[in-house]
Amino acid sequence: MDLMDQIDGVRFLGREWLLYLWYESERMGADDVEALRADSTAPMARPPQELFTPPGVDPFALYVTSPLVLEARFDVVERVSITGTEPSESNEARSALREGKLPAKLKLEIVRGERDWACTLDGDTLSMSAVRLPAELKKDEEAALEERLYLMAELEGMLDALLQQYVELRLSKRFATTVRPAMREWIGGRQAKGFNGNGVTILNRHYEATLEISVRDARRDKTPQIQARVQDFADRGQTHWGSLLSDLILAGDSTACYDGQYFFDTDHLEGDSGTQSNKITVTISGLPQRQDHELVVAAIARLGGLSVPLKDRKGQCQGAMGMTVPSARYTPQQMVDQLLPLLREAAQALRLLL
Repeated sequence: MDLMDQIDGVRFLGREWLLYLWYESERMGADDVEALRADSTAPMARPPQELFTPPGVDPFALYVTSPLVLEARFDVVERVSITGTEPSESNEARSALREGKLPAKLKLEIVRGERDWACTLDGDTLSMSAVRLPAELKKDEEAALEERLYLMAELEGMLDALLQQYVELRLSKRFATTVRPAMREWIGGRQAKGFNGNGVTILNRHYEATLEISVRDARRDKTPQIQARVQDFADRGQTHWGSLLSDLILAGDSTACYDGQYFFDTDHLEGDSGTQSNKITVTISGLPQRQDHELVVAAIARLGGLSVPLKDRKGQCQGAMGMTVPSARYTPQQMVDQLLPLLREAAQALRLLL
């Protein structure tokens, strides 16, 4: 077996290493990262052994950022590229892992003390790209160059230590007995919650209104009455939905909706939420029983009010006119006897304009 065949035989280890880094990074809490940014010696929210502590380097935090590229090599190459603020936490990333895809490119951010590095690792070649080093503190050009070389060497040292640690772990018995089962549980343990479905069929109804006009009337219409009637049709079309909605609301106590209950009912059910009620009952006492007019009387916050509908020449309700007065000044009967006639008179005067 030549050298290239040997390399191809273990090429999968690079992607497995990236997957292991991803797995380990999610054991790191956000509090750990903030603590490491502030002070590398500060107490951590998690025990130190849960931070990255490869031999020969100081502890540091590592987590996955965007973009994240996952790939599977079957008969054809299947690739998924995920971007966003937290790509490793997305449902797409979990689904790709469950389908057998492994990280082909992984962008990492490493935090230690006040310094943070970023780079993209290639799972096949283990090469780095898009490297971002901490900001230089030295102002002199030669000193700044030396500092950048030192920071680059630090990054390479941390990654080399991580790779060496993984290879030793991969060859040990603990990997097969402990680490691999834990990673499988991590991949399949986070299942996205779905939605409970309810089916409803909506049928569109068609409405029409026809105005028959003879040619003779159209020729003799000198005071655009026909145009006014056509405009009236357009106005009715805009308000027709309101009439339909009013009918639905009035019939809400006796019309079933998608869950089989009335629109306004006390025993709606949604999934595991239990019984819910959207039915509000209001008792208005002390009002006169009058059936000879359309009247709404309310007694809310020490106020009383009444309203009458504004109907057009076809008897269609186009609005309402209301009046609110202090309930201490008028009794409900006085409102009906004294104020209602005035309100009706005003509504009748406005009817000619509708």
